[in-house]
Amino acid sequence: MGGDIAGWRVAVDLSVLLHGAIGHGSIAVSQVVQGLLAPTHALGLVADIFVTLQQDGVKPIAFFDGMPWPYKAAEAEQRQSRRIAAASEARRLAADPTPSQRGLMKKAAQKAEYGTPQLRDACVGLLKSHGIPVVGAAFEADGQMAWAYKHNLVDAVLTNDSELCVLGCKVLRIPAGRAVG
Repeated sequence: MGGDIAGWRVAVDLSVLLHGAIGHGSIAVSQVVQGLLAPTHALGLVADIFVTLQQDGVKPIAFFDGMPWPYKAAEAEQRQSRRIAAASEARRLAADPTPSQRGLMKKAAQKAEYGTPQLRDACVGLLKSHGIPVVGAAFEADGQMAWAYKHNLVDAVLTNDSELCVLGCKVLRIPAGRAVG
């Protein structure tokens, strides 16, 4: 991160970090094809971000999403249907692991990945065990992070979600597709 933000209190969008971690091909395969609900490697990638922040003198506070908004129910259903289809394709391709099929399997698994409650809970437990404050939102965490920023409880927000810019937050951006690793 760099020394220019040493001493800052930074709200970290944990949902974005988890999504980035499980989007890695090998982790997505572990989750989708092998059925691991909380792959250890995903936890390690997220933990590394928090360790790096602390080593740089930043005081991270993790914020994570709760349930989807009720008005987004149809969108959530469509996403779930696409994930199920992609998971089925990944498992089909895993049954014939030729070199050409492995790449296709990894891509299908990445389309099927999602942040399981088990992964979120394991990550929250890990962060709390290291003394990192964790804030859970009822729905999306954007509102809580923006509130914390506007009330001077944090100095910036680490995310790739552009909505927080619109909400008036100082945002430290995570490039899309590069949330971790």
